[in-house]
Amino acid sequence: WSPDGKYLASPSYDKTIRVWDMHNSTCIHTLQEHTESVISVAWSPDGQLASGSNDDTVIIWNLETGKPAQILHGHTNEITSVAWSPDGKLASGSWDKLVIIWDLKASKPAQTLKGHTQVVNSVGWSSVGQLASGSGDNTVIIWNLENNQPAKTFKNDSFVYSMAWSLDGKISLGSRDGVIKIWDPVTGKSDQALKGHTNSIVSLAWSPDGNLASGSRDGTVIIWDLSIQQFSQTLNGLTAYLDSPKMFRDGRLASGSDDGTVIIWDTQTGKPAQILKGHTDAVTSVD
Repeated sequence: WSPDGKYLASPSYDKTIRVWDMHNSTCIHTLQEHTESVISVAWSPDGQLASGSNDDTVIIWNLETGKPAQILHGHTNEITSVAWSPDGKLASGSWDKLVIIWDLKASKPAQTLKGHTQVVNSVGWSSVGQLASGSGDNTVIIWNLENNQPAKTFKNDSFVYSMAWSLDGKISLGSRDGVIKIWDPVTGKSDQALKGHTNSIVSLAWSPDGNLASGSRDGTVIIWDLSIQQFSQTLNGLTAYLDSPKMFRDGRLASGSDDGTVIIWDTQTGKPAQILKGHTDAVTSVD
């Protein structure tokens, strides 16, 4: 969701990004500049939209013209994740095992973070500006941005597909084994393991009021009750595996699916409230 909740962006294997007006469920922009599948999108606090693609580039878009405002080169392999910090820094993760923080004035890398030994699948900023990344090397790293070195590392039992910060500074991580861990970087412990999915956890999202949603290749979204470490709601009805839940402050939850649709869920009923159609291939994430 855009910062004001008016718009939703969805990237796709069809090489486009669609920007949806959530007031009337219409596509107001189809952004076409990437030459390969678009994997990740993220809105900045001031409403800029960034995207990362299998063409090894990150694009920041001019939404008035529908054209790139900047095309960022620096990664040497596919971009898996892009994320904005609260103060407007942009980070990206890639199959090249690197995390890059970008100098947007110069359109080049400002910091290159090396520490992962496999693909970086997910990057995310905390509410106080800490940067973390999850990787296929079974780790999540919180980075010291003063020396570009890992500050803390959590070693997981399985390939880490996704990670997301809660507002109170904990990190959820989703794995190939279908288990979600909650890691407290302060204590260094993971005292919660959430089990309910039957396939890989490919995306995680926290709501402002502390609810956690997970999207899985088993075709479901689960909303979790962390007080009892059980799922409070399972959202079904998809025709293909689901990627990338995204929760918004009024309780709306969006997800993209392998069938090319974006669903806005009514979390009270557990049913789709809106189904957005237009992509011609799998939707890889939503924001």
